[in-house]
Amino acid sequence: VRVTCVVTLVTKVGFYCQDGGLWSGIFVHTPYDALTLALQPGDQVSVRDAYVDEELGSTQLEVAAADDVEILQRYAVVEPLLVDAGALGSFAERESARCLASAEPYEGLLVRIANASLTSVDGYVSVADGSGTTLLGSTAGRFDAADALVRFRASG
Repeated sequence: VRVTCVVTLVTKVGFYCQDGGLWSGIFVHTPYDALTLALQPGDQVSVRDAYVDEELGSTQLEVAAADDVEILQRYAVVEPLLVDAGALGSFAERESARCLASAEPYEGLLVRIANASLTSVDGYVSVADGSGTTLLGSTAGRFDAADALVRFRASG
């Protein structure tokens, strides 16, 4: 598989990127620290020779070599998509199916939930906006939800 997309988040084991609106987000798993350290949000990248994998209910791309990811441009702008927390569903609703069907178009995308409150309970970070509550993630794993909680509180 070959894709061109803009990096929205870099983690310890890869990065999230997207190339447009709904259904365009993907996690790219790469075990290469040097590559992920060089990447930053806003980088437009070309990912080539990747294969599609499914992990924990999430579709992702796996790259075999660091040079399978090339930085094409720096400082591209990606605007988050506005979404209601209720459209993403609650943890209890997602327990068996991993996520609601209404959440699938947002998988891997940079989103914004307006007028939200963020909480952390037992290592899980969730957000509510009046339409419902959704789980952002846990404090362990590839998405650092604890960091998101700190940044949310710092921004007011």
